[in-house]
Amino acid sequence: MLGRLFKHEFKSYGLAMGIIFLAGGLMTIFMKILSMLPYGDNAKDGIQMLMVVGFILVVILMSVAVNVMIVVRFYSTTVCDQAYLTWTLPAKTSTVLMSKLFGGLLWRLILIAAVAILGVIFFSGSYWLWHEEFSGMFFYDELTPGMIINELLKQFSGSVTSKDIASFVIYYVGVLIWSVAGILLIYMCIGIGQLFGKFRVVASIGFYFLTIIVIQVISTIGVSLLPMVYNDSNGMNSSFGGRYDFLPGVINLVAAIVVSVAVFAITNNLFDKHLNLD
Repeated sequence: MLGRLFKHEFKSYGLAMGIIFLAGGLMTIFMKILSMLPYGDNAKDGIQMLMVVGFILVVILMSVAVNVMIVVRFYSTTVCDQAYLTWTLPAKTSTVLMSKLFGGLLWRLILIAAVAILGVIFFSGSYWLWHEEFSGMFFYDELTPGMIINELLKQFSGSVTSKDIASFVIYYVGVLIWSVAGILLIYMCIGIGQLFGKFRVVASIGFYFLTIIVIQVISTIGVSLLPMVYNDSNGMNSSFGGRYDFLPGVINLVAAIVVSVAVFAITNNLFDKHLNLD
């Protein structure tokens, strides 16, 4: 049942997400073409910088649009008119929530991949004014993505340990699970908000910001206490510059798992035991 619900949930975003990615792709190509035109050096520098800012804004707008769609889809199918159809399905509440969670998470991952592809398309080419300068710093030749990857592999070969790799993996698994927690947090606040009837939207937004403040306070306290229990004098000398230290990464991963499980349990209880569609 979870597989069928997930498939339906994923497809339900298709048209809206397609429009978002198509618009982002067209804007990226348009700005790339503007960046390639043969301007004078002074004009070219200003226009290319403007196009870079424009590309960053496009990425931000795409991210906001995708996340808004995830929230709107969940809200409309769990506490609005479509909610009766959702909650009369022959599936457990947890199964319904997981299908919506996986659907939203997969579209977030697709967003990351799309942004990466658009970034390669936008920034590739020798027409950028800083291309020759950057290329000469390392290669003294035409700069290509393959040459960049080759140079990075040379820099890291022989200096990356198994602990570095493990820390790197743990860090990004933690990032992924925090992304899951972020989606679940929105779902939980919608679940709390639906208890307030006509004021469900205001209540959901209010509880969301309140929860974010609480998490930020707890995170700040945790970060301030971390140096007292952990001191890696060699951290900044590691292959990755200390960003992916092992113990902080493990703590971050455990915290992400605990928060995700707790928020999912609360959300499941709210929709299973305290559903209010009035």
